Amino acid sequence: MVLRSLGVIPPVTLRATAVDEELRCYDEYLEHARGLAPKTRNVALRIIGRLLTSRFGSDAIDIAAIKPQQVRRFFSKEAVR
Repeated sequence: MVLRSLGVIPPVTLRATAVDEELRCYDEYLEHARGLAPKTRNVALRIIGRLLTSRFGSDAIDIAAIKPQQVRRFFSKEAVR
């Protein structure tokens, strides 16, 4: 932090993946439209993030491409965790 503030090293550049961007939008929805508390949103975002990453990896996200059986299978595996 000190070296960055002095300009010795460049600032960290954060690259948002498609999953990151989808989660950001979903978080805004959960907060503003649903009124969920931060802790509740964080739990939901972790789960949904794992689902999206397992389904799409680093590819673009197509929510319509997620089938109900894929969601059920994902949650069955998550329940074992």
